[in-house]
Amino acid sequence: MHQLEGVLLAALAAVFYNAGAVPQAAEVRKEPVELSLRPSLLVRLAKRPGWLLATALVTAGWPLNALALALAPLSVVQPVLALGLLVLLWAGHRRLGEAVGVSEVLAVLGLVVGVALLAASSPGEEPRFVHYAPFELSVGIGTLALLTVLPLLVRRPATALAPFAAGAGFALSAITTKLMSDRLAAGALLAGGVYALATGVASLLATLAEMSAFQERPASRVCPTVFATQAAVPVVFGVTVLHERSAAQGPGVAVLVAGLAILVCAVVTLARLPTLAAVVDATSGACKEPSTPSRESAVASSASVAGEPS
Repeated sequence: MHQLEGVLLAALAAVFYNAGAVPQAAEVRKEPVELSLRPSLLVRLAKRPGWLLATALVTAGWPLNALALALAPLSVVQPVLALGLLVLLWAGHRRLGEAVGVSEVLAVLGLVVGVALLAASSPGEEPRFVHYAPFELSVGIGTLALLTVLPLLVRRPATALAPFAAGAGFALSAITTKLMSDRLAAGALLAGGVYALATGVASLLATLAEMSAFQERPASRVCPTVFATQAAVPVVFGVTVLHERSAAQGPGVAVLVAGLAILVCAVVTLARLPTLAAVVDATSGACKEPSTPSRESAVASSASVAGEPS
């Protein structure tokens, strides 16, 4: 029962994340592209009431996500956040009159089936507090942290790496949120606080990378990478590092692999659909991608399932 409650809370968190992500993307396109991958970009955005309101809405989903991770495995909860794409699809259909065709229906069915298979492949309720292997945990977190900061280290033309960095950063924040939830549930307040701080840092870096990517690159290139990465990486991390499904064998592993493959395909398909791009275009007045980067980015951008606080 706890796992089902976790899934429902994660789905609710996804609604908050996506409801605030569209106005976030609209505000960032008003800033000069020269600020891409610079902390000053977030400083300037923090002075925009619209961006702050949207960010507050996104952040409101994080406590729900954290509670979901306290009730269910990371490899089940995180993929559920991809269901937030349905919010954008619904908005495109209801508010803008966008047609929902065969591609949209198949992608939605694939999304639901993929999430259901991942949940079904879970071996059952996990312990309230798990002792993770320190070496494996350090290597996994360190690798994701390096991928998150890589664009800042490389600089130009690092915006090509920004979508990968954003996805890695949001995946990392999901993992540290899971670790925080486990520690707090076990009464380890200091360790829980450290992971909470790590979650905030990872989320800020991921947000900077995502906002920078939206400034200079079209949604068809940015969103599939961010969405698929933050949905798939926590599943792999949960299985290989946190050993959440160590009891799953044979058919359980096959179901897990099938569910993950279907989920990633569905997420990439949904992220590329014109219906989702139309939501952002109508909200922000975005036009087509310019031939060269200029004063204010006018690339079409879509929202991330972020799955994480921004």
